[in-house]
Amino acid sequence: YELFVDDQYNIYISESSNNRITKWSRSNSTAGTLVAGGNGAGNTADKLANPWGIYVTNQSIYIADRDNHRIQKWDFGASLASTVAGSTSDPGPWSYQFNNPVAITFDPSGYMYI
Repeated sequence: YELFVDDQYNIYISESSNNRITKWSRSNSTAGTLVAGGNGAGNTADKLANPWGIYVTNQSIYIADRDNHRIQKWDFGASLASTVAGSTSDPGPWSYQFNNPVAITFDPSGYMYI
């Protein structure tokens, strides 16, 4: 599991074994809101497989989709994500491939680090 706290103090939790990301607000600590995945494990644009690292912006959530060897960008309110790095093919040594990415962050200039 991975956590991310946004500037409004909402907590985002990467639920690896449930293949989803949930958001927990300060005003409601009894139930989270599904914001990404949750449709079972898979490699299509609406699914995640063992998600780990997460990074939240004002408009999107970036997810290290570990078992799919990719980084997914999920815009808030969208039913599908887009792959912004990696691929769902086999992991490998090439610069465009990942082998089970587990963390993601951005620097102040907007560069992504995985």
